[in-house]
Order: sequence, then structure tokens, then C-alpha cells
Amino acid sequence: MTTGDYEFFNVVVGVIGNVAGSGWGTDFDMTTTDGITYTLLNQAFLVDGSQATPDPEARLKIRDNHSWNVNFGTSGGDGSNALALTGTAQNGKNGGGGNIFIPYGTYDVSFNRTTGAWAFTLKSLAVNKFDAGSFKVYPNPAKTSWNITSNDDITSVQVYDMLGKSVYAKTASSKEVTVNAADLSKGVYFAKVSTANGSSTVKLVKE
Repeated sequence: MTTGDYEFFNVVVGVIGNVAGSGWGTDFDMTTTDGITYTLLNQAFLVDGSQATPDPEARLKIRDNHSWNVNFGTSGGDGSNALALTGTAQNGKNGGGGNIFIPYGTYDVSFNRTTGAWAFTLKSLAVNKFDAGSFKVYPNPAKTSWNITSNDDITSVQVYDMLGKSVYAKTASSKEVTVNAADLSKGVYFAKVSTANGSSTVKLVKE
């Protein structure tokens, strides 16, 4: 007020969610050079150990200035619970739609504040929540099918492509489940495997 000097700052944009280091209270701030395109590189979204019953996947929102006044998520709205690695929501509930659901893991995140478009690029999946000796997938890579085994009965397997689109689903009640990969294109997928004791996500490779 005395000197008349002024300065403009870019809006602070961050990712917040149910994950370790955030707990819906702390944002992972993104970086930008133009106030439009924001990025967050090699960010781990991992299970919040303080949860009495951890959520089966990461649930996130993108928001301005560490506030809920302007936030971004999925266009499906709260409760849609659809795994997706890309989306756009500008005018959904509370300004940004529903939560973003992704498998626990490490990602590069990009966000366009003008269009509301966001994308999570998977770098690596989190260590699965099953005991190391109780869960395995073979062969992996596979040409025609993957066999998934667990010490606990597997109740369902859902396979998603890298864009988060569901490409295969199977219900079961056995300790070994075969996933048919014959109709899938070559590439990387991830499978959400559920048992009565919880769920985990595993990376699959189709040759």
C-alpha cells in the first residue's frame, strides 16, 4: 500500500486424498511454469496406515490453493467408484465431480487447469497387500492366460488397461483363477484381485 509494488503468483494446485502423507488433510503440490499446465512427477500414492480398514484403492482429488472451493475429480460424481487414470471434470459436485480412483502405486500426474483434464501415468504398482508367500501370478508375461493363486479364496478379478478401462472381469470362489488374455492386445494391464480378507493390484504383461 505504501510503495504501490505488486506481484502476481500462479494458483497453487495440489493432489489430496486417502493416501499416506495426505490423509485428506495435506496436498501434494504440483509444479507449473504458465499457471495452466501442472505436473507432479514420481509421486507415490500408498496405503494410509492410520486407516483402521484401508481403502482398496487410492481415492484422490485435485484442488486449488489447499481449499475445497475449487476442486477437480471424475465426471461420474461421488460414489461412482470407477477406476480411471484419465478424466475431465470442471463443474461437478463441489466444483469437481467425484473422487479419482486409481490403484495404489507411483505415478506421474498432469493437469490442465483451463480444461480440467487430468491424467495419471503409472510408473509402478505398490507392493501388494497380500503376504509374499500367499499370492502369485504365472506366467507373467503371458501369451494366452495368467494364473492367479492365493492362500485365501479369490472372490473376483478385474483387469484394466493403462487408461483405467475395464477389459476383463471374473467372479470366483477358489484359490486359483485363470484369466483369459487371448483377446487382449499386447501391452501392460493391471488386475485388482479380491479375497475375503482384502484386495490387491498386480501388474500384468501380455506378449
